[in-house]
Amino acid sequence: MSLRRFLLGLAANFIAGGIIEHFKGPHAFLISISIGFVLLATASFLKRVLVIHYAGYGIGPEQYADVTTRLKGYVRDNKLNVIVNRETFNCDPYPGTKKQVFVKYSYGWWSHKEKTRHEDDRLILP
Repeated sequence: MSLRRFLLGLAANFIAGGIIEHFKGPHAFLISISIGFVLLATASFLKRVLVIHYAGYGIGPEQYADVTTRLKGYVRDNKLNVIVNRETFNCDPYPGTKKQVFVKYSYGWWSHKEKTRHEDDRLILP
């Protein structure tokens, strides 16, 4: 669950609670509604950001060359779209063998994901 979704749900609960509390007294109504709208405003300003935590290019687990910095350089507007090949990563860690890229990334809050793409495929994130 993303932080934005969590805040939107919390805001909806405060607003609904405020409407219910309206029948118990005006101060509870105003406080609950105010908190709900502050949470809505906060959630609307949260942006989803693409963060690449690790990228490896090679032939499999524990046989990857670290290309994290290189891959981060291709991120534009929190999106990534590259072809998986030695030109993209400026290296060929295992010449003559078919390679792949393995990426650990997150997009938004609390969403850690992994993706693997084979040589000559396109890597598109998120």
